[in-house]
Amino acid sequence: MGHCLMAFENRGVVGGITLRPVQNAVPPILYTLLALGTFRAAWAHPFSTAIGGETGDTFQNIWWLAWLAHAVQHGVNPLTTNYMDYPTGLNLMWNTSYPLVGLAMSPVTLALGPVFAFNATMTLAVILSAWSAWLLITRLTGHFVGALIGGLVYGFSPFMITQSLAHTQMTLVFMPPLIFLVLHEIVVRGRRRLLLGMLLGLLLAAQLLIGEEVLAITALGAVLFVVTGAAIEPDRMRERISELLPGGLVAGLTFAVAAAYPIYVQFFGSQRVQHATHPPNIYVSDAVSFLIPTQAQQFAPQQALAVTQRFSGNPFEWNSYLGLALLMLLGLIAYRQRRNPYIRVAASAAAVIAIWSLGVTVHIAGRDTHLPSFALSLVFLPGWRFLPVRVLVVTTFVGWAALWQLPLLDNLLPARLMLIAYLLIGVMLAIFVAAQAGRRRSAALITGALLAVVLIPLTPVLDFPAAPAAGPGFFQSPILSRIPEGSVALVVRIATQSHPQPLLWQANAGMRYRMNGGYAIVPAPPPNGVTFVPPHSAVGEAIAEAIAGRDPLASQVQRQAVSAELSAWHVRTVILGPMASQDRVRQMLASLIGGQPELDGGVWVWWDVA
Repeated sequence: MGHCLMAFENRGVVGGITLRPVQNAVPPILYTLLALGTFRAAWAHPFSTAIGGETGDTFQNIWWLAWLAHAVQHGVNPLTTNYMDYPTGLNLMWNTSYPLVGLAMSPVTLALGPVFAFNATMTLAVILSAWSAWLLITRLTGHFVGALIGGLVYGFSPFMITQSLAHTQMTLVFMPPLIFLVLHEIVVRGRRRLLLGMLLGLLLAAQLLIGEEVLAITALGAVLFVVTGAAIEPDRMRERISELLPGGLVAGLTFAVAAAYPIYVQFFGSQRVQHATHPPNIYVSDAVSFLIPTQAQQFAPQQALAVTQRFSGNPFEWNSYLGLALLMLLGLIAYRQRRNPYIRVAASAAAVIAIWSLGVTVHIAGRDTHLPSFALSLVFLPGWRFLPVRVLVVTTFVGWAALWQLPLLDNLLPARLMLIAYLLIGVMLAIFVAAQAGRRRSAALITGALLAVVLIPLTPVLDFPAAPAAGPGFFQSPILSRIPEGSVALVVRIATQSHPQPLLWQANAGMRYRMNGGYAIVPAPPPNGVTFVPPHSAVGEAIAEAIAGRDPLASQVQRQAVSAELSAWHVRTVILGPMASQDRVRQMLASLIGGQPELDGGVWVWWDVA
């Protein structure tokens, strides 16, 4: 694209200095130190505390790792299971699992436990994401320091820090920069198209098995880049189309072959979902969220936090903070370097993505204005001299409509689109830094000071939370061998999103047993079509009644229903863990099962109840 292609021909040579292996080791080392520092609370006790909040999502992610390691160890299908939500089970392809990463981490999980493996996964996610962004930006700019800063902006962005509170699959984003890198090589350089097309297809298939939502976000970003680039430099892109098609066809064929079975499981396997998993226009970027820091930033005054508490959705999706200073600098870069095609593409695409992230309608400080978000595409009008305004407006509208009207895309949470915006911001800052190369020392000092002013407000919270993740000792003790492997255990309190601890217990137990509770996306009857709640059961109803202080077994009909359900499930073991109203529930279970339980490792256990 224009004169900027010169940077690519230099193959990483800037000012006559070739980037050396020792220098190339700096980014991963720096990112590793920063990641360990950010998550230091969990790494102080990596076997008993987990990175993030004490939420259902955290324990669910630990469960994914334990299940996938179990699947490897026993040679079973990792993509479907009834070890949770027994007997119907769940389809991992419809959930936030990350099968490829879980399978790769299985040696760590089996050797050191799922909690340690979870902490390692979360930490590596940040490191590898920052590093892959550095690789991409180094290729784009050839400037070491600029790429180092760009990788930092992507890997440690408010998006990554916020999602690290609970959503592992949204932090495993090291593939998008690599996908864009290969796509760039195909489109811009036009070499080894067939080989790179095959590599692109494999990367896309790998991302499918790491996180489908990130794959969808990446695909949207790629289409947006190509459309914007074609509109900005139509003659050059017209030349490249013929070179793009062969590589694109090979990529599509490779992806289809590599992803065929996972896609088959998702759309034709058991427990498939045929409904959007979240309501629309809830998990969106608030219009003021770009300006106001949240609890994920170190420098967030109480007045700002009071405003963020009114945002739509939940704190785990408030990931769009940029700050006024950074926005002003980006605007200055976009204006001063408006003839640079990469800046024009990056700035335009970032603006479109920010608008898409607002959702269906604009929210301001938590209030829905009912103004369609695509109307904000009018901000492109002042740039009509150097931007393809018509293309940008149409693209904004088409993407806006697709995100809440098209099947599958309506599962994507708009706020999460900001992932790509941070990558583009990293590219813009790197180009800005590279443009200062060779200038006087005073200019370098001013640039460094300016970057500090705009990036320090993005500093992650220093006391990043760590959740207790030990659980009762029973689940890691030799006495577990008394539970027949793969048998069904009734674990009380039954696992749900609001009471997820049994997921952690089962993971720590090495998936010794199946259980009927859980927290996962599963199909539900109309009109909802989808739920996160375990299937309704007489057993669950009886336990809820006992917790509320009522006698669920007073009715002979209900007693028979509960007994019949336990028999139909072939329950071999009943485990009563720490919970509210434990004594009442224990008395109810003793009356139902007959006989008194044993107290082992902090839980009450009825053995061989079948």
